[in-house]
Amino acid sequence: MTQQFNCMVMLPSIFLILVADLILSDLNNGYAGLILTRARSRLSWLLAKICVLFVCAFLFTMICTAIYLISGLLSGLPLDFTWSSHSLFTEETSPSFVLIMIECLYIFGLTAYGTFLLMVSLILRNTVFTWGTGAFMNILSYVAWLKMREIEKWFPTSQMMFLSQYPNKLIVNTPGFTTHWSLTYHFLLFTFSVLLGLLLFRRINLTRSI
Repeated sequence: MTQQFNCMVMLPSIFLILVADLILSDLNNGYAGLILTRARSRLSWLLAKICVLFVCAFLFTMICTAIYLISGLLSGLPLDFTWSSHSLFTEETSPSFVLIMIECLYIFGLTAYGTFLLMVSLILRNTVFTWGTGAFMNILSYVAWLKMREIEKWFPTSQMMFLSQYPNKLIVNTPGFTTHWSLTYHFLLFTFSVLLGLLLFRRINLTRSI
């Protein structure tokens, strides 16, 4: 899960397929009006969608981790929580801690990024266009890692690339690109997305399909 293309492009794009229509499906099928009769407010419905998104991000990350571990075991790789002599991570950090940090970056990153794209879906009103926007941003993150390391830390899926963050032992580290930076980035993106969602939800007619 630290391979660059998988981390920045493939896994986030697969996740977005699962959640891109999380809000639009209710609106397009006319379920929103029915839901509002039971929900306390539009805010409670929005928060419920975000909670579902978080659960999806958690389960998706756990399933991906299990697949990687099982694939490694079937390939004959040892399940050993010790560093090899050519480890890309610092020896002062335990392998179990690194695994936990990778999991957290994925879960928080997919939640924040997914929340942002859910709000984009309310603007575009199209699931395919929403997914395409996310896939395009994923590719930009990967291109920045390949060609423009100085701006890598400003892209959403780059934040899940724990291997790129200081002080991990890549040949080139982006100045200021740390785990603390990524967690702060996720928090700010999530907060902005929720505020944007509240603004958009106030203007949407939820009693009919869009």
